[in-house]
Amino acid sequence: MYYFYQLYSQLVENCLQGVDDLLKEICSIPWFHQQRIIDKCKGDAKKALFFVRKVIENSWGRDVLLNFLGTDLYERQAKALTNFSKTLPAP
Repeated sequence: MYYFYQLYSQLVENCLQGVDDLLKEICSIPWFHQQRIIDKCKGDAKKALFFVRKVIENSWGRDVLLNFLGTDLYERQAKALTNFSKTLPAP
C-alpha cells in the first residue's frame, strides 16, 4: 500500500481534472493488476496511469496485462508519430 500511495500521490497532487474522477479510475482495477503495474513502472506515475487506463478501456485480464507490461507498450505508443492534430477538426 505504501508503494501504491507513493506512486499515485504524484498524480493527485498535480491533477488538473477532478481528483475524485482520477481516484475512481485508479481504484477500479483489481489489486493484482495494481501490484504488477507498480512493480513494472518503478515510480513512473504517468506510465502507471497509462496501463490503468488500458486495463479499463480494453478489459485486460492478468495475462494480457503481464504481456503488455513486458513488451514496452507505453514506450512504443508514446513515441508513435500521429497526424491527428493536423487532420482532425478541433473540438
